[in-house]
Amino acid sequence: MVSRTCNHLAGVTIILKCENLQLSGSFKYRGALNKLLRLSPEQLDRGLVTYSTGNHALALLMATEQMSKVREQTIPIQIYVPSSASNDKISAIKSYCTSPTTVVLQENGLDWCAKEAMETCKSMRMTFVPPANDSDIILGQATAAAEFQDQLAADHLGELDAIVVPCGGGSLLSGYGQRTTLSPKSWAILRDQTNLQDSFVVTEAQIRKSMSLYHGEFGGIIEPSSAVAMAACFEVAQRQVAIHNATTATKIGVILSGGNISAGTFHRLSPLVELIVVCPGNVATEERTKTKNCKYESLQQALSVSKSRNINLAVFTNEADLAAGAVDLFSQEGIPCIGPPKKASLLETSKVFAKQFMSKSNVPTATYGHFSCYEESLLFIEDQLAQGRRKVVLKHPGIGARQGVFVIETLEEAKQTLVAEFGVQTCGSSRQPDFDILIEEFLEGREFTIMALTDGRNFTMFPPYLDFKTCKENNQGPMTGGMGCVCPTLKCTESMFQALAQGFMARTIAGLGKEGLDFRGFVAIDVILTHDGPIAIEYDLGLGDPETQALMPLIQPDLDLAKVLAQCHSDQISLSSLLFQKDRFAAVVVAVTKKYPLESETQPLHVNLTTPTQKGMPSGLTGYFDIAIDSSEDTVIYHSHTFHPSVQPSQPVVQARGGRVLSVCGIGNNLNVAAQRAYSGMEAVKFEGMEYRTDIGCVLLALDLTQTAALADACERRPYQCPTHPVLVIGKGAREHALAWQLSRARSVKHVFVFPGNAGTHEVAASNGTAGISAFEGASSSEYHDLAKRAKDIGIGLVVVGPDDDVVNGIEESFRKVGVSCFAPSREAAELEGSKAFAKEFMNKFGIPTAHHGSFDNLEAASAYVRHVFTDKDHRIVIKADGLAAGKGVVLPETPEEALEDLRSIMSDGKFSTAGSSVVIEEYMDGYEISILTFSDGKTFFSLPPGQDHKRILEGNKGPNTGGMGVYSPVPMVTPDVLQKIDEVILKPIFDALAKEALPSRPFCGLLFTGVMVTKSGPKVIEYNVRFGDPETQSSMLLVHEDTDLASVMLSCTNGTLAQVKNSIRIKSGFACNVVIASGGYPGDYKTGKVATLSSPPEGVVIFHAGTRKEDRLLKTAGGRVFSVAAYGDTLEEARRKAYMGVDCVSFEDMVYRNDIALGGLAK
Repeated sequence: MVSRTCNHLAGVTIILKCENLQLSGSFKYRGALNKLLRLSPEQLDRGLVTYSTGNHALALLMATEQMSKVREQTIPIQIYVPSSASNDKISAIKSYCTSPTTVVLQENGLDWCAKEAMETCKSMRMTFVPPANDSDIILGQATAAAEFQDQLAADHLGELDAIVVPCGGGSLLSGYGQRTTLSPKSWAILRDQTNLQDSFVVTEAQIRKSMSLYHGEFGGIIEPSSAVAMAACFEVAQRQVAIHNATTATKIGVILSGGNISAGTFHRLSPLVELIVVCPGNVATEERTKTKNCKYESLQQALSVSKSRNINLAVFTNEADLAAGAVDLFSQEGIPCIGPPKKASLLETSKVFAKQFMSKSNVPTATYGHFSCYEESLLFIEDQLAQGRRKVVLKHPGIGARQGVFVIETLEEAKQTLVAEFGVQTCGSSRQPDFDILIEEFLEGREFTIMALTDGRNFTMFPPYLDFKTCKENNQGPMTGGMGCVCPTLKCTESMFQALAQGFMARTIAGLGKEGLDFRGFVAIDVILTHDGPIAIEYDLGLGDPETQALMPLIQPDLDLAKVLAQCHSDQISLSSLLFQKDRFAAVVVAVTKKYPLESETQPLHVNLTTPTQKGMPSGLTGYFDIAIDSSEDTVIYHSHTFHPSVQPSQPVVQARGGRVLSVCGIGNNLNVAAQRAYSGMEAVKFEGMEYRTDIGCVLLALDLTQTAALADACERRPYQCPTHPVLVIGKGAREHALAWQLSRARSVKHVFVFPGNAGTHEVAASNGTAGISAFEGASSSEYHDLAKRAKDIGIGLVVVGPDDDVVNGIEESFRKVGVSCFAPSREAAELEGSKAFAKEFMNKFGIPTAHHGSFDNLEAASAYVRHVFTDKDHRIVIKADGLAAGKGVVLPETPEEALEDLRSIMSDGKFSTAGSSVVIEEYMDGYEISILTFSDGKTFFSLPPGQDHKRILEGNKGPNTGGMGVYSPVPMVTPDVLQKIDEVILKPIFDALAKEALPSRPFCGLLFTGVMVTKSGPKVIEYNVRFGDPETQSSMLLVHEDTDLASVMLSCTNGTLAQVKNSIRIKSGFACNVVIASGGYPGDYKTGKVATLSSPPEGVVIFHAGTRKEDRLLKTAGGRVFSVAAYGDTLEEARRKAYMGVDCVSFEDMVYRNDIALGGLAK
């Protein structure tokens, strides 16, 4: 194929050999078919096995299909594909699969696939077809070169001066090398890899450009590896060929190796900035290479223009357009949008809606009132002033951010403002149709703004900035759209910024999702730093002006903003999507007309511009219309309300029609330098009546910085003024009491309810900064849907589920359906605990280390397996009930006779009820056992220190298994290396696997309990539970630092923002020990109703209730495990000593406990 455009761009004749048009989508069909033709019938009959990331697999499937038709006999084929391969290629491979073809997706990469393929070849005596490094494959690729030469001759195109071949695995290059050495002319073969002689590399941008050009010229698609050769011709091929041949090449052959990529993926890879249509734009966007202005009278007209120009991304920043439903309109026509739909835009366009949203989403905000009655509003203002408030803020509810805001100090001033600005006609108590006002307290402190780009679930932050809103210096005069900006602002410390991102922004994004208002776009929150904590003022859902002018130059020069916006639209935003230059500051000064913001100019103003080179300004500026800034430029002039006159004079003239005309941005390594450069640049701007503030960036004096630091420190130490909604804990054990105890200490928690709870959680008064704890009442029944309805009715903000059966039975779904966040995984993910057989198969599928096992639902088969295993006298086994058995469904027989008796007891006699109808029999693992509790939102995870449980009822690990008789944590023998290994081979793989297999639309959100056996060969999984362990939780809660807001951590797991709060989780450096006190007879038959007495435990000891109840004002036993006594100490010895001191504070008839809890840890 030949293209005049390609020839013109390259300056030579380019002839394309389009292997991407092969049926398999690439050149590899040639090598695969040649290999099959050289195999014997016996080799074909044994079946084929290979590994591939895509193209070779597709080629082999098609070649096998042809061979099977010729032979009239199907050829079995097994293909190993890494799961990291392109989704497009995996889908294509699966679409061509027919019986008896097997595709195995491997989690461990291509090398692992190669290993598995070779092992399959040996064990099943199949024929291996390598993807490369095979002479038959290479000779097959050589047919492309022969065909190319034959086609050139047939079309009378003559010989080539050079041929450009992409080099990936090398087989195409090798094939061309073999063929071209036979030709009369010695061709230079150009390679794209630097480890080969005479090679060169083309950039990603050049590759994308070539993909786009091919698509535009021929309407087809080539994949990136194929576009390498085409890119080389445009950039460096001619120079490289000249070096080899000492002549200039005039005719170059280019091999396009493949095109296995979907159209959707192609468009994401293609350049997003071929053309920017700016509506309506200004003089700076009118005559540029990639921008074109477009005036429009209506959104429908703008939509028509967008469709005619094939716009593939619309970015909306105009408040009026958002309020009018621009995003809804464009989205309905299939145009991807960055910006909120009409309903979500209320967050900016309606101050009342925003206030209500903040309250529901636990974002602290100022006290406010909303009124439609003049007299009622005056009474509220009077009351506010009477409470000692010096000022009150009046706001137009329906006007967007930073507009329609008035600060008043007296009642008389309020009356005048209401009449002048809010349309009050007469004084009276009747509600006036046009009267609508929001009144809120005036907050004193330091203001700034935080902003994020979100894909509706995740977000990435911009640096905090300070906007100067009033038109006069020292924040005097009426409010404007913004007179200047500095970024980043020193008013926000790094720790405060992280806290606000984890709190305000994460809650906002999560709240939008709960309300069904999640969108792809920008979210800005104006914040004021007060002595009572940070308070949110209002939202802005676009790129602000002049904030954007300050933010854009600070983006790292090599970051592609268009690519980030594409990531946003494809829901791929992460914390690190946006990267900014370190130690760089920006200051923006806005030039306005004299009457702004009160009036507009009636006649256009002439604007004179010169290049800002004076007063030490950099001389390297190419022009004052440059919007994109190179790293060497430190000043840029942005245009706002500027335009060319309709009749052009001989020399270009810029005109303005009032308002904000131009903004000048200065960049420097500190704020003073940045501001100085901005003001120096302002001297290049001249128009009649020009005004600007002279204090932008000049207000951060030493005193101001000191006050800011003090405010930030106060905010970090003091609780928020507005607590969150109450929290509900489901369960009745010591685990739930421990969770309620720790949650009550979280500053974001208003109250903790427990259902059904126990005597310890029945009524605990709030005190010393902790929330109260009480029973959850009012539900019509204990059915999940009734609990969820009651929780919704009383405003529960977070539900934490303890018991395993509730999680496995899908309680999370009931709360999710009514919009209440539930810290528990879905029913599908909970199958990891609900079925040990499922968990074992899942681990094996994803290569997670665990014991060898067999699963049985038939007593006879299980018994036969046991007899077979015990033929080896040294071989021991573990028998587990497949279902839930309250942590007791495990037996460890030591002889074949014991094992067979245990099987009969479990499978026939119902020892563990229906949980034992099927069993898992696995090898006994030698080592030491630990428990890991891990928070996760499905992508990010955080583990608490490991603990060691004591499962048997008697000292020395004798007697039957229990739910757990005690735990100590952390475990001294567990080294950091062991924990890292557990993360790498157990935790990360399981969360990755769950995200892919369980339910991608709802990834694992909650707590994963992993029982690990640390063996000589490394850590292996004993079992997974999908909830907090008991008694592990009681020890873990004592290790969580008081400053850690556990409720915020759990809430972040439910909304996918754990990465935002992960660094705020603090763990104490000491140890915790927990001793369980049980009823005599447990875990067998035991009596309840025994009167229990408690005395005050020593400091650092907490007595958590389990099986207790209140009856006739007496504390009585009500379960097998009755109390958990947990203690914290700087050393394990101290924690253990305190725990047993706490045990002495508990007394009831026939109580039992182990005396050796944590002795194993001390011995190590």
